[in-house]
Amino acid sequence: MTERPGLEPGLPPEEFDRWYWTVAELRIGARSLGVGTSGRKAELEARVRAALAGEDPPERSTPSPRDTLDAVLTPETVVHPPQRLTRALRTFMEEHCGPGFRFDRHMRELFGSGSGRSDLRLADAVDVWFRTRDEPADVIDPVFEYNRFVRDWRSTHPGAAHAEVVAAWRAHRSAPRDRPARSHHPRPGGPRWARGRLRR
Repeated sequence: MTERPGLEPGLPPEEFDRWYWTVAELRIGARSLGVGTSGRKAELEARVRAALAGEDPPERSTPSPRDTLDAVLTPETVVHPPQRLTRALRTFMEEHCGPGFRFDRHMRELFGSGSGRSDLRLADAVDVWFRTRDEPADVIDPVFEYNRFVRDWRSTHPGAAHAEVVAAWRAHRSAPRDRPARSHHPRPGGPRWARGRLRR
């Protein structure tokens, strides 16, 4: 099959695996298959694939994150993972780690599982942030396929405009996984609007 199929009952599981599906599409497909529509993208994919294969849905691997933090956060505040990555938590971490803070792989794992600790404090989270700064750049989780695609595409297309990145992504996700879309190369000298500005 070379044309993108609809996500509906009767789609072979092997064909499902060949295509990229958005969360919205997975939820619509899950609803048409009579299975749950909640959860993260990876869980939705596993649930939909199981339904297409006529198998029982997989058990949920991790509980849903929740906000367990106090209204006022201090370094001694105890975290009870899985903790939702709230705006208040981000603000606290930026104040103590600096403006370059982000919820990278180390932080997501820490707040998601606590690394097996039951007495995790925000001070410990700050310490983990600084201790992991010299480690290699994140390997982007498959759930964040868009982020991974943009990082890889920009590394081979420096200076490309955002519109070109979006066009390349749309072509990529519209093609089957075993037949990647042709690369979208930026125009020589950059996008037309940028060249016009540089001549001023």
